[in-house]
Amino acid sequence: MYIVQILFSILLPWHIALAAKGGLTTPTEWLHEIDADVPSFHRTDEEPVPPITSDLDSSDNVTRNFVSATLGSNMVLQRDQEVTIWGYSQKGALITTSLFDHEEDEAKEARFILSTTANGDDGLWRQTLPPQSASLKPMNIDIKSSSGQRQTLENVLFGDVYLWGGQSNMVFSLPGTTNGTEEANKGNNYPHIRIFTVGQKTTSSTPLPDLQSIAQKWSVAKNHSLYYHLPGVPGGRVARFSFFSSVCWFFGKEVADGLENKVPIGLISDNWGGTAVQRWKPNGDLYNAMIYPYMVGPMAVTGFTWYQGEANAHNMKQAKLYRQLFPEMIEAWRSGFKVPDAYFGFVQLSTWCSKVPEAVAEIRRSQMAALQLKNVGYSTNADMGAGCDIHPPKKQFCGYRLGNSALAIQYGKPIHWKSPSYSKATALVNEERQKKTSANPSVVVQFQDVSSEGLYLLKTPYNTQVENFACAANPAGTCAGATVLLNGKGWVNATITIRSSNSVSLTAVTGDSSQDLIVATSYGWGSVPLMTVYDKGTDLPVLPWNERM
Repeated sequence: MYIVQILFSILLPWHIALAAKGGLTTPTEWLHEIDADVPSFHRTDEEPVPPITSDLDSSDNVTRNFVSATLGSNMVLQRDQEVTIWGYSQKGALITTSLFDHEEDEAKEARFILSTTANGDDGLWRQTLPPQSASLKPMNIDIKSSSGQRQTLENVLFGDVYLWGGQSNMVFSLPGTTNGTEEANKGNNYPHIRIFTVGQKTTSSTPLPDLQSIAQKWSVAKNHSLYYHLPGVPGGRVARFSFFSSVCWFFGKEVADGLENKVPIGLISDNWGGTAVQRWKPNGDLYNAMIYPYMVGPMAVTGFTWYQGEANAHNMKQAKLYRQLFPEMIEAWRSGFKVPDAYFGFVQLSTWCSKVPEAVAEIRRSQMAALQLKNVGYSTNADMGAGCDIHPPKKQFCGYRLGNSALAIQYGKPIHWKSPSYSKATALVNEERQKKTSANPSVVVQFQDVSSEGLYLLKTPYNTQVENFACAANPAGTCAGATVLLNGKGWVNATITIRSSNSVSLTAVTGDSSQDLIVATSYGWGSVPLMTVYDKGTDLPVLPWNERM
């Protein structure tokens, strides 16, 4: 039994620490806060926080690989542009790079042979490969150094590469996902999708020249590479955080299908549970250890995606600050990868029973500030939660929705990917209200980004269709439907009626239309939104809002 316990501790790359009340606490030596105003994030659900094997501050402790650890056999390199590969050798060494068809050996003629010199003080070499078209035909890249080092990257495809970042809902893997086994088996039909998971073992106060740990090397998408149980790890909650990332996979599959499976897709899952956005910005410890190593080249990418925000939803101050921090992070990533206009997609947060419900709602609004930047897409997961569970298992919806945003923004596909959102509200004045002066006050809310099919009402919100979940058992503000603010009387619940193809009416459940004035409206403004208004043409929900008249 003792041996089994030792093996379990070695093979499990995450340490689950539970606080006395069932939440998670992170020791200060594991979680280095970049912003002192961001406290450790306590959870109402289990959250994997990997143990840090090394907090690297000295170059003496850093591994520099002959070929960067970000690269490898079975990978996808970016198509249709010059691509940099890189690594470390003896300073002054001559590096020779050759590209061969995968099924041929070195006796056959190479497509090209290039050379460069390891000129960096630390032996850094970079080699720029000429543009290659998207192809399902695998290639080998042979790399030699005059100092005697050699490595061959086998079975490499050229296509589109996406790097994914975030916290636990991005880490969340197919073993915990609804119909996870079936979804993983579909991966056998996508050998042109290649996946990679960065290791969650290292942070650093200074930028690192290379990745120091890998959880899953570049692999061909198959059922066993997508649905991976760590040896010795039991099922249940822990198994939900192995690899590969569910949201990442569903996005990649949607994009591949949208490109008629003619373009290979490379997916890099680069995430750490329970982390604040500050840690992923320049000089943040995770940026230094897990993002910057890709910028050494930099790796050529098509774009980025992101699922994070819970760790910044402790209070309203932090939630509002996110609208500044998040766009700053996006711009920093684009700058570091030298792709200033690259696609960037994010997931609007789902549900959980936070102690500060309004901060969760505010984070969702703050996330949308990123849309002020060019080529930013999103998908909402606010309607597909699991009650109080901060890790909802239905990851298909946000993954596919985000994939559609990429197909529209990056590839110009005619896809209506935006959810309807609040445009304006006006007092309801018509003959019926004029005749019935005692009727409750109402207001008309109009939406933008509604498809030509119009709107429909869902009878029961998906977020409440969860076993053992009851809105009444949670703090006020947790579950949030439609409400209106009556001048001098406060917020009251409201009923929703479809009024036109792009509008609804909200009617207060109490009050007098001849006396009470509606001064504000809200919908889904809580940690568990009760979302019932949907677009008929896209099945996308109307986004939550909280707006003055």
